[in-house]
Amino acid sequence: MPTEPTIARIWRGRTRPEIADSYEAYIRTEGIPPLEKTALGVQLFRTVNRRAGSQPSPTGATLSP
Repeated sequence: MPTEPTIARIWRGRTRPEIADSYEAYIRTEGIPPLEKTALGVQLFRTVNRRAGSQPSPTGATLSP
């Protein structure tokens, strides 16, 4: 498998504040493991805007050969 990344993908999502923790757990158990099999790296970030009514925004990044 090549070791130099040639493709970087960034994806963003939104979820309701009350299910943000369970959504992150779901992504970590169901979404990330398949990506780790082929990607050189996978990262998950969580952005929370403190404004009233804003939604937590999970952001993921993968580096692929």
